[in-house]
Order: sequence, then structure tokens, then C-alpha cells
Amino acid sequence: MAIKSLQELNNDFIEKNQAYGHCADERKSDGRSVNERGFDGRSAKTVLPEKKKIFIAIMAIPLLLVLFFGAVAANSNNCFGYSFFSVLTNSMYGEIPKGSLIVVRQTDPQLLKTGDNITYKRDSNTTVTHKVIEIYENYNDSGTRGFQTMGINNTNPDTGIVYAKNIIGVVSFCIPMLGSVLTYIADKIGIICILLGGITAAVIVVRRILLGNTKQSNHGSIRILHTLGEKTCY
Repeated sequence: MAIKSLQELNNDFIEKNQAYGHCADERKSDGRSVNERGFDGRSAKTVLPEKKKIFIAIMAIPLLLVLFFGAVAANSNNCFGYSFFSVLTNSMYGEIPKGSLIVVRQTDPQLLKTGDNITYKRDSNTTVTHKVIEIYENYNDSGTRGFQTMGINNTNPDTGIVYAKNIIGVVSFCIPMLGSVLTYIADKIGIICILLGGITAAVIVVRRILLGNTKQSNHGSIRILHTLGEKTCY
């Protein structure tokens, strides 16, 4: 076994101290401690907030969509002149299947014509979407138009005439099946929010555990490097 002289041991000690001092000076000039660094030399305080923003956005978007579409399915929300309804019957099946989501554009009743599919209020709690089959100008001397409507799958026209004041608008387009999906979401909105909240909390806990393990691993590696007298700085 080779034995080093006292002079050689002293020289080794000086070299190691110089290497450690060089690392300390480099960390000091960089303005960041070892605990703030990763092995790639980037600041954890700089990288982590960006990851948090992305994570929050990913988890928040589905929740916002659930809340928005649930409200749409449950109510006739008016947004920039458009309303949204879920079709519950087959009376317009040939053109508007049951379960569809329809988008209704607010329209001046004076511009409506025969053949338009309109949505109107039958009463305070019921809306109907049927086709206009006849129009009466100044219906019963009321000074306004009256509309005879009918579901294309029904054998008879609707009872009663629809007055212009009760018309919500004309159907712009429909999306089959989406209305049923949104109605289901509206019915289960509370459960869905709880599930999303639980998933979010679980992901946050797992993420913190993983980050904690990564930090411990980094600190252990740095201590080993110092013990071995490595000159590489982190």
C-alpha cells in the first residue's frame, strides 16, 4: 500500500479547500444557494411558478366548462343575442333530434317567415321549438303578428297562436346528443364538482411528495460531491 508523505497530504488538503472555495465564490456571485438550484443549473424559484400556472390552468378549465355547460343546459342563458336549449321531445325529429342542443338567435319577429324553426315561450316555465306554418299580420286586431306553429312529426298544428312578444328567436343550428349530455351534467353538477376537487387535491399531494423526494435526492448528491472533493459546482 502506497503511503503519502506529510507534504503530499498537506498539498491535497490545500487543493480541496481551493476547489471548495471556488464553488462557494461561484454560488455567491450567482446570487442563488444550492437549495435553489437543480442539476441543470436553473433556479427552482424561476421554474416552479410557471409549472404551477400550467397546472392550475389544466385543472381549472374542465371545472369552468362543467359549470358553464351545466348552467346552459339548466337555463335559457342569453349570451350576445344567442340562447341555448336542450330538446326534450321528438316532435321535430326530422330536423332537430331529441337530445340535441339548439342555438337560438334572437330575431325581430317582423323578419320571421314561414318555414322558420322558432323557439317561443308557451308559459313562464315551458319553451317550445316548432316550425312556423302560417303567419297572421295584425292578428285579431292586436297590432302585432301571430304565428301558427307545428312540430313536423305531429299530426296537428299547435293549439293557440304564438304572439310576437313570446318569441325568443329562430334556431340557428343544433348539435345532436349534446343537449342530453349537458342535461345530465346539470343534474349531477354537485357530484362532478366534488370529484374534480378530489382529483385536484390528490394531484397536488402527489406532486408535492415527488418534489420533496427530488429535493432530498439533489441534496444528497451535492453532499456526496463535496465529500469526494469534486470540483464541479451546482
